[in-house]
Amino acid sequence: MLQRFYLLRELKAEFSKYRRTMVYWLMVLCPLAIAFFVFVINNWTMPTSLTQLIEKGKNPWEMYIIIHYRVMSIMLLPLYIAMMTGVIYGREHRNNTWKHLYALPIPQWSIELSKNIFSLLILLFTLLIYAGFVLLSGYVLSMTNPKMNLAPFDNHLGFNLLMALKVFLSMISIWAVHNWVGRRFSSFGYNIGLGLVGVISAGVLIQGWKYVKYYPYAFPALGVLDKQGIHTLFSQPIVYSLIVGAVLWAISFWDIHRRTIRA
Repeated sequence: MLQRFYLLRELKAEFSKYRRTMVYWLMVLCPLAIAFFVFVINNWTMPTSLTQLIEKGKNPWEMYIIIHYRVMSIMLLPLYIAMMTGVIYGREHRNNTWKHLYALPIPQWSIELSKNIFSLLILLFTLLIYAGFVLLSGYVLSMTNPKMNLAPFDNHLGFNLLMALKVFLSMISIWAVHNWVGRRFSSFGYNIGLGLVGVISAGVLIQGWKYVKYYPYAFPALGVLDKQGIHTLFSQPIVYSLIVGAVLWAISFWDIHRRTIRA
């Protein structure tokens, strides 16, 4: 019971600590920027995959939602994770507050675990906010472009939330990598650099490398490109992401604990 109290108190402190920082701004502005970008592209190019469905009287929302999450997960979300974890841990590195935190009468595991849970919740909230922007952009598109009128059809809210959850789970392994790097190194550049390398390499390897299904940075792309498993929450890329993420997180937690004891 006391251990749970420590964790909840630390988690509450994390939410208060970052209240007026870039973390919350990124949580809203990044999904807004991505949704707006996809909205502009759809309004300008009018993809045939959408217009043909509308002309045939078929519901275009599912395809519209998939397009949004493909852009989000393949191009931008890994970099967002790198930025988010970098900002969270950068505050502690910059202010050199680790020794102060560990001097408090609080278990070390609760300090580390609360930061892990906090960053995961921020990532989840970001994707839920994005789901809301996807829905909003569909109705705005209907008003601005009569040929892209999605409004008369059911908005597939359940599928929208399913995709948000799938993308979240597919990012767990990437989060584990950047959470570890952000905690280990004080330089923000390591996280961003690794994120860029991960995104570019995944884009290249996914073109034909037979082992790409085991590459963490490719899990999100494989999850949203998998047409057969698109309606399944625990498709193969998601399962791989959870397994790899759990292993990496356990190793990173042990590594940080070991280094703290040595210090």
